[in-house]
Amino acid sequence: MAESILSRRAFALRSAQVVLSGSLLTLVLESCAESPTAASTEGEDPAAKVAVTTLTLDLNAKENAALKKVGGAVKVNKNGVKLIVMRSTATAYTAISSTCTHNGCEVKLPDAKGVISCPCHGSKFDVTGKVTKGPAKKNLPPAKTALKGTTLTLTA
Repeated sequence: MAESILSRRAFALRSAQVVLSGSLLTLVLESCAESPTAASTEGEDPAAKVAVTTLTLDLNAKENAALKKVGGAVKVNKNGVKLIVMRSTATAYTAISSTCTHNGCEVKLPDAKGVISCPCHGSKFDVTGKVTKGPAKKNLPPAKTALKGTTLTLTA
């Protein structure tokens, strides 16, 4: 059996090819895997990272006009708190986090059927924040609401 002896140059070329092939394979495999951020945030609940904050809404303000009718909804983004505020009855309002519990994307306002959807991965929630379709496993956290005159106080 004849032995093959590599020159230094051939050895260096083959070594470089092996290293580059391994690096490319690693990049390809990592690009196919779910990102570490997405995997780690599933268990952490991005909406739960917000500290307790109290906000007030003037229901007569132009940006809150949708809340004049039952079923109306607005998004509130103040002091790092992101909420969907909805008028549920003539005298009651509800509020839930607008941050999807799956991967931290901002969900849309409820549609005509009361479905709140996440544009990133397709999770769906009802107007109480309950998950109706995954991949999200946790409900959207609620915020407390208190109405006094035309001022709505939100505690999240």
